[in-house]
Amino acid sequence: MILILNGVSLQIDGRPIVHGADVEIGPGEFVGLLGPNGCGKSTLLRSAYRALRPSAGLITVEGDDLVRLTPRESARRTAVVAQEAPAELDFTVAEVVAMGRTPHKRPLDRTTAADELICAQALERVAAGHLRERGFTTLSGGEKQRVLIARALAQRSRLLLLDEPTNHLDIRHQLEILRLVRGLGISTLAALHDLNQAAEYCDRLYLMDGGRIIAGGSPAEVLTPERIAQVYGVRAVQRTQLVFELKEDQ
Repeated sequence: MILILNGVSLQIDGRPIVHGADVEIGPGEFVGLLGPNGCGKSTLLRSAYRALRPSAGLITVEGDDLVRLTPRESARRTAVVAQEAPAELDFTVAEVVAMGRTPHKRPLDRTTAADELICAQALERVAAGHLRERGFTTLSGGEKQRVLIARALAQRSRLLLLDEPTNHLDIRHQLEILRLVRGLGISTLAALHDLNQAAEYCDRLYLMDGGRIIAGGSPAEVLTPERIAQVYGVRAVQRTQLVFELKEDQ
């Protein structure tokens, strides 16, 4: 397994947020983390990239205890696209993507031709090579997400963590980003909110409620109308395979 969270519990300011979570991500899997607002999705995801330290449990990346890795080694293994887009980045797209090479360089090291090639390949992989000289702050929301994913690819990490990658995007750009991530072939854990999109693009899902993971498995196993009603308090009408129309519960 690339990433394993075993019995992970988390607290913020002494308040329990996540309770005994078990998550596994295999090579090349795109795994979705679902649940209503405030259920602990983002908190759990943050523990997987060392922003929060578990109060209990163990997190391993490629078999190694995450807390025993140096920040540099952790960044070499795990790339992150956080929910809050860094709109304040007053850099060109090329400069933003080049930041992904930082874990592989020592202080004062210059950018090499190899670094430039890796960054160019990352931009091409997300179909954003034409944006190279643009200022990051001038981009649309969908373009910014592509560039941030390119920065993550430039890290050459084997694990990608995404916190609400389609947040604030229109439906077209939401689907473009999910198709892009799906096609990367990199082990990915993403906190998502759209059930239909998660069902279509993810290999497996984990569903959270009240800080606990209450179900894990294939989309068909996790997203049953009964479980959706239990967690979200809405009635799910299945129109086609794993496509739901959600209505207020009566």
